[in-house]
Amino acid sequence: MKRIIFFLIAVSLFCSCEKESEMYFDSENLSRLNLLEVEQFWLDDEQVDTSYSKASLLGYSHGYIEGIALLGEAKSIKVSVFESKQLAVNAMESQIATVACIIYEGTTVQINSKWWYTECIPNYVFTNRWNTLIAVSYGAGNFEKIEYILFSISNELISRVDKLSTKI
Repeated sequence: MKRIIFFLIAVSLFCSCEKESEMYFDSENLSRLNLLEVEQFWLDDEQVDTSYSKASLLGYSHGYIEGIALLGEAKSIKVSVFESKQLAVNAMESQIATVACIIYEGTTVQINSKWWYTECIPNYVFTNRWNTLIAVSYGAGNFEKIEYILFSISNELISRVDKLSTKI
């Protein structure tokens, strides 16, 4: 009996089974994401259209608060903020049902979040992080040739969202 109790105590002390805390990204922090400063994405002489600074990734979906979109030459970064994580996922699933391009759910571990991708032109990776949806598009080449770029930029943006999010 003592061995069982000792084993249970040891497992509880060393187990990292704790569920990841839920976080919330405040839309007031959108400008602090510094999307123009994403390395290895925008070219030095590239014209980036920032006139969509308050645009939504998916139009006005239920629970949508605010968004930002930067459009470059055959590429873009868009971030939309929702009232909750579930509303963000619902908005993405609604988008999947209404667009002509097939959107697949990501199944690999390249992105530490729920994610989707397209193999159309432009190629997109959509990522759900907390109560946000992040979209990174890159128009050149087939998906396999540019997936590394899409994954690395998506992970960079997830990291930025995490740093500006608060526990709920």
